[in-house]
Amino acid sequence: MRVSSGPLLVWLGTLSTLTLAEVDCYGDVEIASADDARELREACDFIEGDLTLAYSFTESINLDGLEYVEGSFKHEQCDWEMTPGNVCPKPPLLNISSSTLKGVGSLSLFGTGGLETLSFPNLRTVKKVLSLNRLDDLKHVDFTNLLHVDQLYWETKNLKTLTMNGLQSIGEGDYNDDTLWFKDVGELESVDAFFKNPVHPEYDSNAVVHLDVDWMPRVKHVTVGWEFIDELNIDVKELNVTLGGPDTIEMQIRSIGLGRGVINIERSSTLENLEVGTFNVNATGSSLGPNIEHLTLPFDHLGGLYLWGWDNLRSIELPQQYAENWPSLGVTIENCTNLNLSSENNAEGEKIWHWPKNGLSDLVIRGNMSNAFFDTFLEYNLSVSSLFILEDTSGNLDCNIFKNSAALGFDDIENHCSSKNLTKPAQDDSKHDESKDNKSSDDKSSDDKSNDDKSSDDKSNDDKSNDDKSNDDESQSQESNDNKTSDAAGLFSQGWRLRLGEAAFSGLILAITCW
Repeated sequence: MRVSSGPLLVWLGTLSTLTLAEVDCYGDVEIASADDARELREACDFIEGDLTLAYSFTESINLDGLEYVEGSFKHEQCDWEMTPGNVCPKPPLLNISSSTLKGVGSLSLFGTGGLETLSFPNLRTVKKVLSLNRLDDLKHVDFTNLLHVDQLYWETKNLKTLTMNGLQSIGEGDYNDDTLWFKDVGELESVDAFFKNPVHPEYDSNAVVHLDVDWMPRVKHVTVGWEFIDELNIDVKELNVTLGGPDTIEMQIRSIGLGRGVINIERSSTLENLEVGTFNVNATGSSLGPNIEHLTLPFDHLGGLYLWGWDNLRSIELPQQYAENWPSLGVTIENCTNLNLSSENNAEGEKIWHWPKNGLSDLVIRGNMSNAFFDTFLEYNLSVSSLFILEDTSGNLDCNIFKNSAALGFDDIENHCSSKNLTKPAQDDSKHDESKDNKSSDDKSSDDKSNDDKSSDDKSNDDKSNDDKSNDDESQSQESNDNKTSDAAGLFSQGWRLRLGEAAFSGLILAITCW
C-alpha cells in the first residue's frame, strides 16, 4: 500500500505487510491487493484524500467498513485491445464492492479490465463525476440507493443488470456539458432509474435528456419524470415514451424533438401539469421520421409546433381540454406529404383539431387542406399576430373564405393564401364595395338618360356630353382596378420566405407546412 500526506509519496514496505498505524486516513491512499483493502477498511471509515486502485491490480477488492471518500475513488488502467503487443496482460475476472460506502467526491473507473461486478448498494451521493468509461467486462452494477450525481458518463457495452432505485437530484457542480452522458448501456432493457423521478437540475442549461438508439439498443420504453428539462431529444427505434414519472406532479420542457422510429409518446395519468415550449420533428426522409401516424399533443401549454418532412404522419390531435387555452400558438408543417388537413374531424367524424381560442402568433401551412379544416377558426374569428401563410397543394381550399376574417385584419401581417386551383389571394371588401359603387353609378346614369329624352334637344345634347364624360371616368376607374389586381398577382408570384427565430418559452410559435 502506498499513502501520502501532501505532495510527498511514502512507500510503506511491500504489499500486504502494513500495520494499521501506517494507513493515513487523512491523505491519499493507493491499494493494489485484497490485503491492502482489508487493512484500509480496518483502519479507516473515511478517507480525506483520493483512493486510487493501483495501475494493474488483479484481485477482487472488498471495502466493507469504509463509508466516505472525500476525494476521488479512481482507477485508470491499460487499454488492453489497443496496447501494442498486449504489454499489459488482461487480469482474471474480479469484483469491487463495499456494502458500507455512502459518499464519494468522484467515482471514476477507466478501462478497468476484468471488472465484472461493481457493487456499492448504499452509495447515496457522488458530489462530482460518476464515470464508468470503457468497462467492457462489466456485467453487473449495484447502485441501489444512489440518489445524487453532479455529472454522469456511462460506457458499459456488455452490461446485463443495473440495480438502482433512481436518481433524485443531479447537476449541482460547475459543469456546462450535458448532465447525463451515455455512450452504451449494453444489454439493459430499462434506463428509468436515471429519468423517472421528479429531478430538477441545478442548472437549466444542463437539463438535457438525449435518448438515442446508439447507446440504448434494447430499451423499448422510457419514463421521463424530471420536473424541468431544457431539451428532450428522442432518437430510438420502436420506443414508447411516457412523460411524467410515478411521483412527478408537474413538468416543464422547453423543447421536445423526435427523431428516428419513436412509435408513441404519451402523458402520465398522474401528471397534473405539463408545459412544453416547442414540439419539433425535422426529418430528412421517411426512414428518419418517427413511426407515429396519429400524433396527440396532451400539453397544458404549447408554444410552438414545427413539423418538417414527416411522411409517416396522417393526423394531429389537439385535445380540447388543453388546446383551446393555449396562448399565442404558432404552427409550421412542411413536407408532411400524407398529413390530412381536410377537416377538423378524423375519419370516424370525431373532432380532433381544436383551435386555440386566444389566437395564434403564426399560422403557416403548406400541404393538403380544405375549407372545413378552418370552420372553427372562422367561427371564433381568430387573429394571427405575425405570419399568416397558406399554400394548399390539393386545390380544395378557397382563399376567399378568409376575406372577413380577423386573421387578415392587420396591416402588419404578411397575408398570403393560395390554392392549386385558385392562385389569387383573398380580395378585400373594399374592392367589392368599389365594384358595387360603379354599378350603382351606372344605374343612376341610365335613369338620368331616360328623363333627358323628354326634355328639349339642346338639353339632351348637354346630357349626352355629360354621359360621355361619365363613361370616360368609369373607364379610368376600371383601368385602375386592373392595375391593383396585377400588382397583387405579381406580389404573390414572387413567393415567400419564412424565417423563424428562436421561440421564447412563453409566447412561442406554431407553424404547419406540408407539401
